[in-house]
Amino acid sequence: AFSLIILTPNRQAYAVRDRFGIYPLYFTTNPFRISDDLESFNNFSVSHNAIRLYTCLQYVPEPLTIYDKVFAVTPGHLLKYDGQIVTSSLLLSSSLIPQPVIQISKNKQLLHTALFESVEKALNHDLNSGVYLSGGIDSSILTAIASKIRTDVKAYTVGFEAPNFHGEVQDARRFADFLKIELIEKTYTFNDFADAFYPTIKALSTPLADPCAVAVFLLAKMASKQTNTILSGEGADELFCGYKPYSTTVWSRRFGNTHNLVNNLLYP
Repeated sequence: AFSLIILTPNRQAYAVRDRFGIYPLYFTTNPFRISDDLESFNNFSVSHNAIRLYTCLQYVPEPLTIYDKVFAVTPGHLLKYDGQIVTSSLLLSSSLIPQPVIQISKNKQLLHTALFESVEKALNHDLNSGVYLSGGIDSSILTAIASKIRTDVKAYTVGFEAPNFHGEVQDARRFADFLKIELIEKTYTFNDFADAFYPTIKALSTPLADPCAVAVFLLAKMASKQTNTILSGEGADELFCGYKPYSTTVWSRRFGNTHNLVNNLLYP
C-alpha cells in the first residue's frame, strides 16, 4: 500500500495511489494542490452533495470528499499535472474475478494458506508486533495465526464502564489464556469516550458514521505505546458477510430476478 507524489524542477507533478486505495491521496484542480492529508484542504467549503451521500450511506464515497471541488485520486491511477491541466490514467489494474464453485475442502485449504501467508507478511519480525483482539471470529483467527508465527506477539483490547453494556473483554481474556499469550487491556469510562470523540473525528479526516471508531482510536492510542506493528480484523466482515446487512446482499443477488419478475407483474 502506498501513495506517491513526485515534483519535477519544471513544476510538473506526478502522483499515484496503490490499486486498492489503502493510502489516502487528495487533490484539487483550481488551484492545483495535492496532499495525503484531507485537512490540508480545510479552507474549502463543505460539499452539499457529499453531506447528502453521507446521510444516506454513512460515509462519503470516493472520488468525492467532504470538501467541494476536492477529490480523491482513484486507486491504481496516475495523476499528472503539467502546469495547467490535470489528467488521470490507469496505471495499476486489479480485478476480483469470481471463481467457479470448487470443493469446500479445497476452499478451506486455500483460505488457510492465504491467511497464514498474509499474517506472516504483515508481521514485522524486527519490531514489536501486536494484534487487536475482541474475541470475535476475525480477530481471534488472526491472533491464533500470529501466535503460531511469533511466540512473543501481544494482544490488545479495550472495554467500557457503562450500564447494560456487553463488552468483549471477557471473551478476549478467555481466548488469550487459551493461546497462552499476553493480553493488555484497559477499561474506559463514558468521559473517556466523550473526550476521545473529537480527536477521533480529526484523525479520520473524512466523516464515518461508526461509533466503534472511537473505541479503535483509544485502542490504537494504548497499543502504540508498546508496539510498532498491529494486525486488525477490520474488513473481514465485508469479505465474509459477518453482519446481517452484508449477508442480505448475498440473498438479494440470489432472489434479485424473482423480485424483478414479481415487480413487473404487479407494476407493468
